Amino acid sequence: MIIKQKSTLILYLLSILSYILFYTFIVGFDQAHDKDYLIFISAVVIVFFQLLLIHMKSNNRLLKSSIIFLMFFSLFELLKFIYPSLHSFMYEKLILRTIYESLIMILIGCHGIGIYLELLNQEKQKTIHIGTYESNEVLFIELLEVTKKVRIEYSESFAKKYHIEHKVSIYTFDSFNDMIAHHENNPCKTIDDCIRFGENHKLSVKFPDIQDQVHLLIKRTMKLQKRAMLILIDITNLSLAELTLEKSRKTIDQLETESQKIIKNTGVYISKMKPDGTIIFASDALSSLYTKEKEGIIGLNAIKLSEKQGNTDHSWFTHTLEEGHSLGNSTVLTKQGLRHITWKNDCLYNDQGEVEYLITVGTDVTDITNLNQKLKYQSTHDTLTGLLNYQGLIEHISNLDTSKKIVSFFIDIKDLSNVRDYYGNDIGDIILERIAKELTCCAFDGDLVSRYYGDQFVIISHDINEKKLTQKISHLNKHILSLYHVNQIHVQIKKSIGYAIYPDDADTFEKLITESSLAMKKAQNSKHNEIIKYNSTMTDDLNQNISIAYHLHQAIINQKIEVYFQKVINTKNHQVYCIEALARWRDETMGFIRPDYFFEVAQNSNLIDLLEDYVVYEAIKSFSHIKKNELFKDTKLSLNLTPQTLLKNGFAKTISKHITDHDILPKEVIIEVSENTFVHNLDTCNHFIKTYQNEGFLIAIDDFGSQFSSLSILEKISYDIIKIDGSFIQALDQEKNMIIIKMIKSLAEVGNKQMIAEAVETKEISEKLCDMGCVLQQGYYFHKPEKIVIQEK
Repeated sequence: MIIKQKSTLILYLLSILSYILFYTFIVGFDQAHDKDYLIFISAVVIVFFQLLLIHMKSNNRLLKSSIIFLMFFSLFELLKFIYPSLHSFMYEKLILRTIYESLIMILIGCHGIGIYLELLNQEKQKTIHIGTYESNEVLFIELLEVTKKVRIEYSESFAKKYHIEHKVSIYTFDSFNDMIAHHENNPCKTIDDCIRFGENHKLSVKFPDIQDQVHLLIKRTMKLQKRAMLILIDITNLSLAELTLEKSRKTIDQLETESQKIIKNTGVYISKMKPDGTIIFASDALSSLYTKEKEGIIGLNAIKLSEKQGNTDHSWFTHTLEEGHSLGNSTVLTKQGLRHITWKNDCLYNDQGEVEYLITVGTDVTDITNLNQKLKYQSTHDTLTGLLNYQGLIEHISNLDTSKKIVSFFIDIKDLSNVRDYYGNDIGDIILERIAKELTCCAFDGDLVSRYYGDQFVIISHDINEKKLTQKISHLNKHILSLYHVNQIHVQIKKSIGYAIYPDDADTFEKLITESSLAMKKAQNSKHNEIIKYNSTMTDDLNQNISIAYHLHQAIINQKIEVYFQKVINTKNHQVYCIEALARWRDETMGFIRPDYFFEVAQNSNLIDLLEDYVVYEAIKSFSHIKKNELFKDTKLSLNLTPQTLLKNGFAKTISKHITDHDILPKEVIIEVSENTFVHNLDTCNHFIKTYQNEGFLIAIDDFGSQFSSLSILEKISYDIIKIDGSFIQALDQEKNMIIIKMIKSLAEVGNKQMIAEAVETKEISEKLCDMGCVLQQGYYFHKPEKIVIQEK
């Protein structure tokens, strides 16, 4: 094909050269007359010759014939011009001239028709090309030797498939060569290299615009002088399918080989037997179960083997034959001990529908069975103490005889959480384990001892009489207050114990436990170390607390909680040093509710966050108006926070936002830390206190000396103000209290701290405190808590 193309090109060039020589000859021949006409006729001959070369491969015979005849008529015209006698002869004969000119007209008409047919054919070929090319995933690659460029044109279908936005890409030979995956080290750095691939050769190309490799098949190659053209079809899907198919075939072959080995060597117990129970195949695992059968179990009867293991129930065999399948369990005694096995049995049928074989597949579930038993134990027992947990207790009491008298003792370990916070969880766990052993020792045979929840225990005594109940209470009384020694740490723990009796106090076991817990709560609040029995008033108190919690929630939402303020006076200049915000609530139906009571209810009913957020916001809002008055221009606001709120992440930021919104400076706010906060880990307390100080707030230790504080705490806690508890102030006439107050005052002066005396109720106490240098005083002597309303001017 390339030779034919070269020959056509040579003939084309020769025709042009012939015309140039003829033209030169005519121009240089002085005797030639009418040179222009001669040049024109010769050009027409050359043009028809070139048209003939162009359409040589065309199937349009009419066009080719018309070109040939027109070329000959043009040559004849040239001869007529060269030989005038021939011209004269033609024009002297009218008939010949008419025929001659008619033939020319007919040929021109045929030529026009041939051109029209050729255009139709080209349009048809173009339509076919577009339909074939654009609708298929095809690439046209043109390699240009001169520019060392590769031009790639994508069909519309190819570009759409791979999301290519441009129709044509141009690359250098080197970059195109890098894109081709050369499986046989066959580079494509020249045109000849690329043509050498040949038709039906497969290429893998990694286009920059396409994420994965594209697999292509060369369908056509052409070379023209310094360029080559390749037409390629995308066969990526086909290649992937072939690759997947080949992998699948290899996988199937491998699985078939492996399955034979697995069935033989698997740890699963597999057997194949006849309908009479004769074993004709057994996996090695199954054979190993019957080590006493020295010659193996092939040929033996499965029923008889099972009987040797002590299994006399063979209903599974009959059921399998009747139903075609069955599931079952069995135990087999082996050298490793008792093994638990689950079986799946199926029948294989012949063409007549008769059972031909039985296939049994057994799985050793000994480990799973043991694990389930262990998990069952763990789900019903406490991991630390080994006692029943809540779930285990509920399951056990459901099996108790309801006709017998049953007593539930509910035991709460008071303040053990504080021990954990202070000494760590390890110490707390050791103490809890010792308490569990004490309670177990107090139990009678048949009693259920449970770690019910956290630091709470429940003992259920079944079929108990008055004598046993008295003994039980006596034993438990001995352990209400106990001293525990752990790693040179001595901790005294009190247990709050309450009990209730079934069916006297409750008609269900669950309600029995609930009512014993109410008795325990009563014991918690008792000043004596005693075991308290449930009575119906405890349920009434619980209902009342629930009612109060509901009304408290409504009061917060409806803004019925009011904020009062009590002044702290500087007795030197009689100015208001600060005002402490205090919550007050008067319900429309229940009347005035003590703050300590409704705060306790809020804590027990998860309303404390809502309550304190509300009180703090209202106090800040009111203070923003109060400080505008001349009397309070240098006054600070004191906010008393519960431990839960103080140690809550982000609450310091909440207060900062509130004061910023109300134009209050951080240094004008005092955060009062109640003394019982320090029962928590001191490092934790210090961490949160510093978050408040980082916001710019002052820190005051409230009620110092009332509960847990000691003078050593002052060295460990970062603070700005000490508020001495009112119990010291009211007993100021006692010398020891005066000494303590003077000592605290000295410590405050050394650390450049302020000291406030609380509960100053008389002039005499105020003067004594002034004599001791305690000038900041708070109490009813100066000011009773009240709403401070500033009239706007």
